[in-house]
Amino acid sequence: MTFFRLWRLGELRMPGQNPVAVTDAATPQEALRALSLKVDVELTLNDRASAVIYVMDTLENSDDMGVYAVHPMAIWRLTPQEVDSPHWRTSTHKGPVVVRARSELDARFVATHAFVIAVPHVPGGDTPEMTWPSARYARCCKLEDALWLTDGPTAVLDPEVEPDIAGELARAFP
Repeated sequence: MTFFRLWRLGELRMPGQNPVAVTDAATPQEALRALSLKVDVELTLNDRASAVIYVMDTLENSDDMGVYAVHPMAIWRLTPQEVDSPHWRTSTHKGPVVVRARSELDARFVATHAFVIAVPHVPGGDTPEMTWPSARYARCCKLEDALWLTDGPTAVLDPEVEPDIAGELARAFP
């Protein structure tokens, strides 16, 4: 195991500066996954930035191992639009959705994954379009004072989804 350190860009090894977090892991990728929760908590408490740039190194080797942009989690509300459209046949849910995700794009992907359903193409009709990724069919906004915690994995928070879907989302967004 190696001890990995995560520094804010610009504070790397400056006198008097401490790393944001330290963890032991076998690889830089494992270290970044282990550090992400600590970083999310630190960002939630201190930054409110859309992205903060970090550099990782080890105690044994102070050469930079990579630069990482860490996006803190946020709570997103997706609100369906034009629900009478036949394109909403591609979704099992047609009401508001609340998602914890790092970005609007991730929130839309999670809603799509949680509620998508295959529908046949009707000859002579429009090709069915997925609704949750579309700004035309689903408005998406970040909730600043949400009832839900930003700490935690990417997930649909409301409505409740089937356990197998929740497990698939957890694997898709480690």
